[in-house]
Amino acid sequence: MWPGRVGAISGLYFGFAFGTAGIGAAALGELADRTSIERADARRRAVIVVAAVVGYQQLVAGGWDPGDEAEPRALLDLRRPEPLDE
Repeated sequence: MWPGRVGAISGLYFGFAFGTAGIGAAALGELADRTSIERADARRRAVIVVAAVVGYQQLVAGGWDPGDEAEPRALLDLRRPEPLDE
């Protein structure tokens, strides 16, 4: 994105991550105040599960819609390597 600006990119990345976490913590706190801590914790766990499933789908399975490609493209190929012909 910005060659040679590793510090700027990492600052933006971590700033966004901590800001998002702060907003999420405030939202869960408000939910816990309005309902109960158990319900807020259940919502937190549900969000984590959904994020894990979507992340797995995007990283390993190649995304939701591969388009016209013959095979979906994945960021990580976890299949066994094909044996070399000898």
